[in-house]
Amino acid sequence: MSWPPKSSPLTVLDLSQAPSRPAGDGTVVVGLDREGSLPLVEAYRFDTLVTVAPDPPAPWVGVDPRRLDAQVSQLGRAVAQNPIAATLLTRLLRLNASLSFDDALIVESLAYSTLLGGGNFTDGLQLVRT
Repeated sequence: MSWPPKSSPLTVLDLSQAPSRPAGDGTVVVGLDREGSLPLVEAYRFDTLVTVAPDPPAPWVGVDPRRLDAQVSQLGRAVAQNPIAATLLTRLLRLNASLSFDDALIVESLAYSTLLGGGNFTDGLQLVRT
């Protein structure tokens, strides 16, 4: 796999169509439940699970149905503007799930240092200062 991914760094999967996409493909993978039915899914295959169901249980994130499309669009813009940070974060979270606390802290420090040395961080600092 090339770095960064050549296609969109965000993959949104409609859970009403029973997707079977594996996690770890280099994109931010969002499972979307537009019906609020909270379908049974293997949560580890997704970086986040979004539903319109009120007060969903973990690991689901609830969104007002009237704002769902706007929220997904906002997430898409954020990932598109910061593809390296977004994909690095998702890979870090996937990896950290299988590491000890000490090892996860080391990996997180390395990831943060990588981002500090990148152009996106410098660009972000300029925006904050203006």
